[in-house]
Amino acid sequence: SAKLEDLSAKLEDLSAKLEDLSAKLEDLSAKLEDLSAKLGGLSAKVERLSAKAASKNVSLLLYNLRTSK
Repeated sequence: SAKLEDLSAKLEDLSAKLEDLSAKLEDLSAKLEDLSAKLGGLSAKVERLSAKAASKNVSLLLYNLRTSK
């Protein structure tokens, strides 16, 4: 009887710890989703900057070709 009560108390404690862990994992998952969205936005900005840089490089190349004659 005492052993069963002790086991029951330990199982309740374990259950509480698992619920806490589950909540922490859900929070972490939400934070990772937010980070992923931010990285996606950053990636899009980098792509736009890269495209602008490539466009400027082409413009400079064409300008240099025209003025070097």
